[in-house]
Amino acid sequence: AGVGYQISTNNQGLVVNGSPVSTAIWLEPVSGYVAVGDRWYRGRLLFLWQNGGVMAVNYVLLQEYLFSVGGAEMSASWSLDALKAQAVAARSYAIVHTVRHQRRAYDLDDTQRYQAYKGIATEASSTQQAVHETSGEFISYGGGVVESLYAANQSIVNDAHSGYGMSLMGALDLAEQGYRYYEILAAYYPDTSVGRIDVGE
Repeated sequence: AGVGYQISTNNQGLVVNGSPVSTAIWLEPVSGYVAVGDRWYRGRLLFLWQNGGVMAVNYVLLQEYLFSVGGAEMSASWSLDALKAQAVAARSYAIVHTVRHQRRAYDLDDTQRYQAYKGIATEASSTQQAVHETSGEFISYGGGVVESLYAANQSIVNDAHSGYGMSLMGALDLAEQGYRYYEILAAYYPDTSVGRIDVGE
């Protein structure tokens, strides 16, 4: 605890605190969090020597990943049903990209190209509640998992996803009208249902 490491590269691999190591190294806390720069994360970190630089990959449980995505993609102060709709959509999207063969060291990056993820900085009790209360739930079609596209507003959904996907602002509006999260999902993903995986995340 409380120990910092300076990780750099040479022409053969990674260098930790001035000492050469291999081309890959794990950093796993006994308890607590790990940090890269000024951003803190749950889980563990894999550092890779790649293209002459260092790549850091955060390996984290799906449930804990979603704690952060909820607050990075929406405001944690939004209606719980809007947050729950986003949690289910984000879980579905993450599952699809986890099972695809990507030929790389990570499943999703931390940008809005996939889903915004900022570690514990964007977690809140509301996003944790939304994830816990929808535990294991995903958007299903024909027995499979839907790659549940979504964006900040309907204009972006139209431009980026040809009109298919959930508007987060629209989800908030429906939640404020009294829609439950599964009704919000049904409105944005027609002919789908909410499935559930009864295993730990």
